[in-house]
Amino acid sequence: MTELAGAIGEGRVLVFQPATPTGSALELALGIQRFWQKTLKHAGRDAACILALTRIESISGTPPDGMPFAVGDRGVACFKDWADPAANAAMVLSQRCRWGLVTTLTAAERTGRLETSLIEPKAEGLGTLGAWSFDGGYEGLPAHVTEVLVEVAHRLGTRLPWSTAGEAFDSGDPGACMLMLEQMGVTSMAEDGCRLVIDAALGRLALLVGAAPRSRVVVALVPELLGHLARLGAHDIQLAGWMRGVKKQIGVVPAQWEGLLTTISRNR
Repeated sequence: MTELAGAIGEGRVLVFQPATPTGSALELALGIQRFWQKTLKHAGRDAACILALTRIESISGTPPDGMPFAVGDRGVACFKDWADPAANAAMVLSQRCRWGLVTTLTAAERTGRLETSLIEPKAEGLGTLGAWSFDGGYEGLPAHVTEVLVEVAHRLGTRLPWSTAGEAFDSGDPGACMLMLEQMGVTSMAEDGCRLVIDAALGRLALLVGAAPRSRVVVALVPELLGHLARLGAHDIQLAGWMRGVKKQIGVVPAQWEGLLTTISRNR
């Protein structure tokens, strides 16, 4: 625990899975959750996250040819809202946490609304330590997500190593930052064994690499996500083809990716 966190006292923060009322942008929502939880934890404030996983128990009728899902597959359920303060407080306490970071992402085609609150259940009632809101085009979302995290960290006695989205994502391109958040969400799903359409996942990851090939976030994310995709069924030929395409797209790949496919194949 950092010196600042020690001044606030012990305690863990629970980062809720963002509610997604429209059922859209689930990967982005999960990416925001992962970004906040991982960053707080690495900065010295213990942080956990809660994710609603589902399992397909049966499929009615005859599924169409090419249906990418089957009985037994896991996925992530969408929440409509976190509108019950008492239930939210109970969730925080049930996970043995001191605080909760509760978020709702309402996504439309070109705009999104993100509402976030930092709560602290106490014997005398539920306290709110901060509340933030964003409503606008997606190009402004990475900056807002970063600003919220910086303020939350401050309230929890944690100092982050950066203060802006450009520093956090190692990119000044808001579109690339959005792709990073999305791929962080895909990584969360893959890490938990959720079924993904491999070709589509690799295609989006290649798009991210093309947008920010030297970002330290991307350089670290690619090996992690490719490893998870391999465990979910991506075969060596697919991954080799992906790497060839990336090399053609960006030229020399980062040194950290040298020998990556051999390591992934060995660890299957």
